[in-house]
Amino acid sequence: MRPLGVTLISLFMIAIGTVMFVSGLSLLISKDVTYPIFAEEYGRFLNQSMNISGVPYEISEEFLSKLYDIAAYIGIFFGAIYTVTGLGLFTLKEWG
Repeated sequence: MRPLGVTLISLFMIAIGTVMFVSGLSLLISKDVTYPIFAEEYGRFLNQSMNISGVPYEISEEFLSKLYDIAAYIGIFFGAIYTVTGLGLFTLKEWG
């Protein structure tokens, strides 16, 4: 008999992992549409939070592009890890 707690945790991890994986993949696929919005909003946030001393600090476009790519790749990576771990728990494998 499968323990209920392990089953619920594994289903939760599979669901969260799938959402993370799909989110990261959609960020990479739709970069031409979503990147300008990301750059504007996140650039504004970083400029406001870095402007503590009163000296304006400008975030470069190259930095924001790398940050966007890293966020997408991290989403894909952790989504795959969560999904594989959830599948291992669901099948009650030792590596899960």
